[in-house]
Amino acid sequence: MKKKLALPITSVALMTGTFLLGYHASMPSKDGSEAASSDGEMSGVTGRHGESGLPLSLTGPAGSGSAEEEADKGSHSAADKHVAGKDPSGAFKEMALSDRSPASRFLEKLGMDPEEIDLTDPDVVKSIVEIVLHDLDPLVRRDAFDFLLSSANAENLELIRSAMHHGGAGAEEWRLFDYASGAEDHTAVLDVLAKMRNEKHQRGFLGNSIPGWASADPGSAIDFVESLENGALKNQLTGRMLEGLMANDPRLATDYLLGLENSGAPNTRAHAGLMAATVATSTGIDAAFDWIASLPRGGLQSSAVSRVSLDYAVQSPRQALDFVNTLESGPVKSVALYSTFEGWTRVDPQGASKHILTMESGFQRDQAIHGMVQTLINSDPDAAAAWVTEISNPSTQETALNKVNAAANRTKAG
Repeated sequence: MKKKLALPITSVALMTGTFLLGYHASMPSKDGSEAASSDGEMSGVTGRHGESGLPLSLTGPAGSGSAEEEADKGSHSAADKHVAGKDPSGAFKEMALSDRSPASRFLEKLGMDPEEIDLTDPDVVKSIVEIVLHDLDPLVRRDAFDFLLSSANAENLELIRSAMHHGGAGAEEWRLFDYASGAEDHTAVLDVLAKMRNEKHQRGFLGNSIPGWASADPGSAIDFVESLENGALKNQLTGRMLEGLMANDPRLATDYLLGLENSGAPNTRAHAGLMAATVATSTGIDAAFDWIASLPRGGLQSSAVSRVSLDYAVQSPRQALDFVNTLESGPVKSVALYSTFEGWTRVDPQGASKHILTMESGFQRDQAIHGMVQTLINSDPDAAAAWVTEISNPSTQETALNKVNAAANRTKAG
């Protein structure tokens, strides 16, 4: 078992696997259809700060003015640090001067020195995006993308996004770029969103950028999300914001989640699962269960255990089971066992069933069978019904059988 990592968590790698575990509703499609294009149509997002949409409404709560106003206040926005959209980083220039470094090869293919790069020039931006998306050398692509991530600001954000859209950027590029944009200068993000006319693009951009914003400036991100009218968008953005809060301050994120639960807000259990998955992806399964242990017993904790256990089992079923077997007996282990076999059955039903046959009759075997049945009711309902008869506890067997019958009724009705 991995060495335990204790909270607090100082960083969460939201720009890698975490988004794969996030809300699919906010994930851009591979062809960029969820990403904002410069000619998209803005509509449909309503907040308390304006009558309709995100045009401010989009400038958000007090203290979130335009990029120019924020610069006047001495903010740390990218516009304060970048001049005319050019390379902001002396470190990048120094690296680029190293013989045959990926950065130097990127500049060689671009045909420019660092000080010559002007990211307010559409042709320059288009050329860099072309390298990011299509160069055959993965290291050159990475360094070109790093350059864009570190150079985007209020002056060039819309231009870069437009070039990415027309260049065919995929889901991963959008997730990374939008996250970095939110972390670097959320006022620039709001300015671009205010010009967009496509609600689907708008939601995708905002959904990807809000975790970055929350990781860098939790207070204003919370104010913005809370300013939105109750509904599906607010629920979605609350979950994505909590991902970002976990990167900045896990205690703040946890307290905010508990406040939502106490207020009767919707989807808090789903949020808890996503937050636990965030920790597991970035810091490890042990740290995720450390965080889960900090939650009060009940629905939130069970949802978090279920999400992490299922995700782990889908990736590495036997390792997931080994981990579950290290847990103390109790509600957490019970849920973890159920979800581990639910996930294992998704990827290897034969392996899961063979292992169950080696287990002694009793509570743990019942939980394992119940978890397997949860998956089989959709993929193999006859097998699910047969396995229900193997459950020894009458109450658990009845619950599992009700699920099988409900699934069968839905199939007949459909």
